Amino acid sequence: IAIATITMLMLSAVADERHGARELADARQRLSIIVDSAMDGIVTVDRQGRILLFNPAAERIFGCSADEAIGASIERFVPERFGAIHAAKMHDGAQIRVNARKPDELGTLTGVRANGEQFPFEASISHVDAGGEQLSTVILRDVSKRVATEQARDLLAREVDHRAKNALAVAQAIVALTKAETKQAYVEAVRG
Repeated sequence: IAIATITMLMLSAVADERHGARELADARQRLSIIVDSAMDGIVTVDRQGRILLFNPAAERIFGCSADEAIGASIERFVPERFGAIHAAKMHDGAQIRVNARKPDELGTLTGVRANGEQFPFEASISHVDAGGEQLSTVILRDVSKRVATEQARDLLAREVDHRAKNALAVAQAIVALTKAETKQAYVEAVRG
């Protein structure tokens, strides 16, 4: 009876272990589906700046496959002019164990696509200690179209302002240069 009880307990433990392993595998699969379906790019790097995770949205944003990116240095996607600053921030960030920004605070940065084109993106960056390994995750959104629209709107606003000032200057010149003997004659001369 004792052997049967021990065997039953062992079989139960194996079943529990299989069930737990299955639940863990299911959770990992769900997480993978979520990361892969995200509309924003998700890039995780280790303390040395090597890319560990590069989701499909990051592939579209940077124009580079995950196979090409994973294991490579994140510096590949940082403009040369920001290289030293980025390296210093990565080093400082590796010491941080919590999100350095408030959840609603995004920073606008500049990235480099695989073809060399530079583009603006907004990013939320978090630094965590994952089982003794310090990781940084960037969740990013390409804002090139929005920035281009804002620049076009600003240019149009400056042009409208410039034209309005020119029209006002013409009206002021007319008023200043018009001479008349009476108020009525002055009004008619300005209208003319």
